[in-house]
Amino acid sequence: MRVAISAIALLACTSLAHAADLGGPYGYDGSLKDAPSATAPIWTGLYVGAHAGWGQADFDFHTAVTTTPNQESDSWIGGGQIGYNLQRGNFVLGLEADVSFGDLDDTVKDGNYITQDTDVKALGSARARIGYSFGRVLPYLTGGLGWARVSAGEHCPPGAQFGHCSREGAYDVEDTQTYFGWALGGGVEVALNERWSVKADYLHMDLGSEWFNLAPKASPRAPDLEIDTFKVGVNYRFGG
Repeated sequence: MRVAISAIALLACTSLAHAADLGGPYGYDGSLKDAPSATAPIWTGLYVGAHAGWGQADFDFHTAVTTTPNQESDSWIGGGQIGYNLQRGNFVLGLEADVSFGDLDDTVKDGNYITQDTDVKALGSARARIGYSFGRVLPYLTGGLGWARVSAGEHCPPGAQFGHCSREGAYDVEDTQTYFGWALGGGVEVALNERWSVKADYLHMDLGSEWFNLAPKASPRAPDLEIDTFKVGVNYRFGG
């Protein structure tokens, strides 16, 4: 995720440099009357938006009772968010909830015949945000609850000549669980005008482990899950 962090840092630096113009005579549309002061409460209020970006899921089976191989998947993701900000002076406090969908699935070979798969069906978070407003530029830190809805499965094809698949016969078993853990990250949001803004952020989620019951054909497992996301998005603010 070094690229994600670098992209956010670049956007933040560019935006902050542009924000220096806020002390001058020009505002959103170049007119004097629209120029916001550094402490103008432009961020207060409810907002909704959409985002797209990149996600990576890492499943670590070192705590499992099987020798299931670790699995890693990455994919484009997209979804939406809703939140509320309260600005006091330059400081902005807020709450945000988001949900994303993508194609974060992976299938690996486990021995001669068995295949193991994981699939992150949905992921999201509910977080607090704290930022410092430079007029229309808002860098922020964020943290709170992260979650993911995940299915894990094991597959044995027909006709296996030896091993576990030969003893059990062909099967395809799957279980679905919801992970919960913590989420932490940061980003920058830039107001285009009094209603619309764009943002970029990075989020790391450590979601612990969940047990998947694949009995009677396969052994249960409890993989640890961590997810990293880099997202760019747009918000519409309803105002205070």
